[in-house]
Amino acid sequence: MSMYPARMQGTESPNGIAEECIALIAKQKSIEPEQIHLDSSFEELAVDSLDRVSLAFDIEEKYEIEIPESMIEKIRTVRDMVTGVEEALRQKNASAESAGPDSGNPAQKA
Repeated sequence: MSMYPARMQGTESPNGIAEECIALIAKQKSIEPEQIHLDSSFEELAVDSLDRVSLAFDIEEKYEIEIPESMIEKIRTVRDMVTGVEEALRQKNASAESAGPDSGNPAQKA
């Protein structure tokens, strides 16, 4: 059984998202990435509320997504974090597709 979640549609592979999340946590907590697994809890990793906010900011910046505060509070494991990023990317991609090709340029709407 793979330690990574099922493959998602979009530009980012789950393996890449999981690896990025693990790398961010490892850097934040100064621990080896090999010590972090998808089922590692934030409690086990000593990820506190300030760490959560910092990690969320890093993820938002990297993937150009927004993570609601309510979602940040619900994340308990690395897998929860990866799943949250995947969901936010799906929503971002769905919004971009439904908005159309010129929705990103306000000058074209005028």
